[in-house]
Amino acid sequence: MAGAEDAEGILSAVVDELHRVFGVYLAVIQRLDGDGILRVVAGAGPLAEVLQEFLLLEQPLHVGINGRVARTGDTALVADTRLDGDYVVRDRETDPRSELAVPIIVERSVWGVLNLEEVEVGAFDPGDATLLEAVAT
Repeated sequence: MAGAEDAEGILSAVVDELHRVFGVYLAVIQRLDGDGILRVVAGAGPLAEVLQEFLLLEQPLHVGINGRVARTGDTALVADTRLDGDYVVRDRETDPRSELAVPIIVERSVWGVLNLEEVEVGAFDPGDATLLEAVAT
């Protein structure tokens, strides 16, 4: 990250490193814009390679787990996405089953969401949440 020259470079370096360390299906950062839309600004992992076809590149604040995190400012540690009513189903057969999303706070306001997703159920634990919260900080 030290070599990054702009915010986009830093965000890309963060998700690349999280993907490398955690080996996750998806590491993504969404920025919360003034119009209440979360927009993908950086992604890494196999799922990020098909962002256009699979992910919501623009997500209203009232939709999904990441929307909930952005609205509340609270971390979401989801052991099984199929049991969370906020999860946006894209494809029941290939959707990630675990999700960990933390708010990115800048000057006491939610700037965006840092999100990890994994194929298997229960992939993340409270220790992972603590680490991701530290990265977001």
